[in-house]
Amino acid sequence: MRIQTAITLVTAIALAGCVSKPIVKPIANPQSINANQFDAVFKATVDTFREFEFRIDRKDHRFGKITSLPIIAPTVFEPWRPQGDRSLALQSTVNAERRIATVWLEPAGGLNDSTEYLLRVEVLIERQQYPTRRLTGATRGSDVFGTLTSTPVEMKKRGITDEYWRPVTRDPNLEQRLLAAIINKSKGKE
Repeated sequence: MRIQTAITLVTAIALAGCVSKPIVKPIANPQSINANQFDAVFKATVDTFREFEFRIDRKDHRFGKITSLPIIAPTVFEPWRPQGDRSLALQSTVNAERRIATVWLEPAGGLNDSTEYLLRVEVLIERQQYPTRRLTGATRGSDVFGTLTSTPVEMKKRGITDEYWRPVTRDPNLEQRLLAAIINKSKGKE
């Protein structure tokens, strides 16, 4: 009986972590900002990345681009970490996935017009891939599992290593949460 109660409690906590704070009104991505807000938005982006546990990879003030290092995606068993929707958390539980966040501050009217900027947030989900070899012929006397997990010769010729990360999709929920936090921080609301 105690084991059932413990399992039920752990499951409830894990599933509760899958639900993130809903954004009442979706924010347009990209978001238009005034040129005099550029520095405040850039600083707010750096602060927001740190708040969401993203470590900064590149911070280019001149070109208005901030990129994070990959962060391992949270699973349903990690309710204390910022979660996306349930389906993304479930995918992260059964697959090795990571997220990379990028924020652009680009001139709205091209390079000649510097009075308006577009604040664009993108969170890319990548999944770890392991290339495998097809089994052909007899398997008697050979190491089947070693053959399955080794990288095929034609993939090695193309520069594909034993494992690699492949972009799968974007995380629109996390993009909205990052965008809302950046805007609030840049306006001093947080």
